Amino acid sequence: MISEGKSKADAEGLVDMVDHERAALIKEYFHAEWPNRSIYHAMFNTDTGDEMVVRPILSFLQQSQSTRWAPD
Repeated sequence: MISEGKSKADAEGLVDMVDHERAALIKEYFHAEWPNRSIYHAMFNTDTGDEMVVRPILSFLQQSQSTRWAPD
């Protein structure tokens, strides 16, 4: 944003807004607080289709709920 002529305050405001939106999404869909390191480090290839993505995500969440993760 700064490179587009916006102020530092505008750029910081955008970062804060995006962080807030991410936290709300994680809370709504994963019932977890952001940042939750156990889901933060997950990466899934969504090009394989819904069925091939949903199963590993559910498995990952089930495993992460049964394992206590230490903060980074």
